[in-house]
Amino acid sequence: IEEEHFDLIVCSYNLKKDQDGYYLYDQLKNSHALPLTTAFIFISADTSSELVHSIIELQPDDFLAKPFSVKDLDKRLSRVLKRKRALLPIYELMDKDDFIRALDAIEEFLTRPEHAEFFPLALKTKGELLLACDRAKDAKEFYFAIINVQPFTWAKLGLVNALIKLDEDEEAEKLILQLAFKPDSQLVAYDLLCGLHVKQQDFESALEAVLMAAEISPRNLRRHRMAINLSRL
Repeated sequence: IEEEHFDLIVCSYNLKKDQDGYYLYDQLKNSHALPLTTAFIFISADTSSELVHSIIELQPDDFLAKPFSVKDLDKRLSRVLKRKRALLPIYELMDKDDFIRALDAIEEFLTRPEHAEFFPLALKTKGELLLACDRAKDAKEFYFAIINVQPFTWAKLGLVNALIKLDEDEEAEKLILQLAFKPDSQLVAYDLLCGLHVKQQDFESALEAVLMAAEISPRNLRRHRMAINLSRL
């Protein structure tokens, strides 16, 4: 993966090795070895709550549960690759950390009606780029506008990040606590709460938050390391 570019990677979640698909994908993402231009899809016969939490946490481009037909596979792969191709120039700029030009490109993308089916993903990407460009105030206004139309979880999580960057910690914490009760945002909410408490140097509360996240997703080694460091503090 580091030496050659792939348009698509299909990976079994339950690899028959010492480390499974979760560790592989987590390692690839955190070492920045997996470019945004590459689509990554998990397949598994397991649909346990732990796996569902892991998929929500890792956010691969898609997840396909076994058994599936060739027709199902073709449909899902075609959809993912079409989505990647549509935003390819933007992803290429983001992979180069050229966030300002990527933001300009996503703005232009959103003005073209022929891209309407990709607007939800493009809007999510725009919010991430506003934060990456250190435009927290603009990001806050953007996320509020999205939430007023439809309360997407990704928009609420983005708003939390914008509020934290703007040092509006009290409002950020209120929203985090709301998100902690929703299954699709619980893990990220606890991570954000941990980060917020670390920022405030409240290490005991930060430890409590990271331990709750680790209980939900025990495979995440970085959280366990964070818990050890917070325990020492």
